[in-house]
Amino acid sequence: TLETDGKVNELDPHVLVVRATIACHYARHHYFLGDGGALADIERLCRVPGVVVHGRRDLVCPLESAVTLHPAWPAAALVVLDNCGQPAAEPAMQDAVIAATETLADRAGL
Repeated sequence: TLETDGKVNELDPHVLVVRATIACHYARHHYFLGDGGALADIERLCRVPGVVVHGRRDLVCPLESAVTLHPAWPAAALVVLDNCGQPAAEPAMQDAVIAATETLADRAGL
């Protein structure tokens, strides 16, 4: 990948192909929400604390994924970032994931 000032160039063709491949994989599998998908064994998580962090501008995994998961996982909080997409490199996403991790660690007494 091409880097400028330590950041990956978003227009690098290799990066774009990888992102498109991942997006197609999720779409092909109905975002893992159908029969046998992520919700198939959700009862195993129902009492496990968690935080679902999702960017409203995520073009790979629609917000519907998080909104569908959240009521099925009552021990989890839902954090929707209005001005954020999917990339973990976005500062708002990083901050939200760090905050979620710290919250869960505190709850676990770590």
